[in-house]
Amino acid sequence: MTREVDLLIRGGRVVDGTGNPWRYADVLVEGNRIVDVVAAGQYLGAAGEVVDASDHVVAPGFVDIHSHSDLALLAEPGADQKLRQGVTTEVVGNCGISVVPVTERFKGECQQYATPVLGFGDLEWEWSDVDGYLARVAAAGPAVNVATYVGLGSIRCAVTGFDPGTPSRQQRRDMVELAAAALHQGAVGLSSGLVYSPGSYSSLEEISELVEQAARVGALYSSHMRDQGDGFLESVAETLEVGRRTGAAVQIAHHKVVGSRNWGNVTQSLALLRQARADGIDAGSDVYPYLAGSTTMTALLPAWAMAGGLTAMLQRLADPEQRARIKDNWVSGLFRWDNRVASIGWDNIYISQVSTAGNQDLVGLSVAVAARSRAVDPENFLLDLLIAEDGAVGNIQVACSEQDLRQVMQEPTTCFGSDGLLAGGRPHPRLHGTFPRILGEYVRDNGILTMEDAVRKMTSQPARRLGLAGIGLVEPGFSA
Repeated sequence: MTREVDLLIRGGRVVDGTGNPWRYADVLVEGNRIVDVVAAGQYLGAAGEVVDASDHVVAPGFVDIHSHSDLALLAEPGADQKLRQGVTTEVVGNCGISVVPVTERFKGECQQYATPVLGFGDLEWEWSDVDGYLARVAAAGPAVNVATYVGLGSIRCAVTGFDPGTPSRQQRRDMVELAAAALHQGAVGLSSGLVYSPGSYSSLEEISELVEQAARVGALYSSHMRDQGDGFLESVAETLEVGRRTGAAVQIAHHKVVGSRNWGNVTQSLALLRQARADGIDAGSDVYPYLAGSTTMTALLPAWAMAGGLTAMLQRLADPEQRARIKDNWVSGLFRWDNRVASIGWDNIYISQVSTAGNQDLVGLSVAVAARSRAVDPENFLLDLLIAEDGAVGNIQVACSEQDLRQVMQEPTTCFGSDGLLAGGRPHPRLHGTFPRILGEYVRDNGILTMEDAVRKMTSQPARRLGLAGIGLVEPGFSA
């Protein structure tokens, strides 16, 4: 019998990524492209391989719009933790943290900025720009497709290091040139991480000047906002204002509000997002399906304490006057600062990763419990731990409301992403479990979403937001 297609996926329940109701169909594939989708049983030709999809769902490969696998994909290109979830495309460079650009002057600072979140600190950085990084990715041959944002924090670090001051006119020109070059070389957008030094030093004007470059090429701006706690709504407004000023599409990264005193504010943030869309701003969100978040423990420090980089920070933590100032900030707060210690408390901040052998017993404990085990108050315990670990401490924070999460998940403009960190230790389960959890708990078990809507939000919707052609749908011409 003459082979007519390479692959026939026969009789599956096709959830095609559009959000339309599922249907039984045969999917015909030649090479790596879908060539036709016909009613089940209607294809009567031959195939090199036949997969019987009866009693199975056939869907597009999932797009993880919020990944931090920038370096993991080079060191572990098999990408098992994502492939096992159905993810076939990862979008890296999130939260203002990317591995490009890199300048010779500040290469060490660029690596110091990125590796607490991205991990793999021993990996040699053999590139300086998007072209070089993507060439290195191609050489590694990862099992998933890779697209990258370029982080505004990384751009700033490449030009000014960890200097908290306002960039000079020439430095701003240099930053604009780096942003434009990255987008020209194929970056799918720009991202910000406004809680991470040096990105936290960026003003609205500085951000907007850079995001104008994204607007010129129709690329997306995604923001890990300045404050997800007491200043949450003001931070949403700032993100939307960037879109208003520049015309760029904007994305609220991991859309959530932290701290029980702030729960419920998602209703207002979604109203702001909808109003922005009514005003012509292409605004959306991404979210992961957990009530706990995860980041570096240094993100608990006020921005001024991080100025000058790691060495300067550690010196401050060892200085009695500076320690007292940090502890006072945790109590009294600062303007436009996401003070997690005040909003969720030490009982809800858990140690997820340390480097030294002597502190491994602390992993999995809350800061409050760990401090009691060492007979010291939580504030001094944490500052001492950061010194002992050279700042390399990870955390998991139990911070969010189930009702808020469900509202964001159900919003039509939401995409799903994992935001999983790969710095070691005991990682947040979102790294390995985001997509199965959505389909299991929120589709099958609780009916919060339909299968069709959930699949749309993890396939065609993120692909459209990012301008990724040929993926995200089970339709002729799309990637298989």
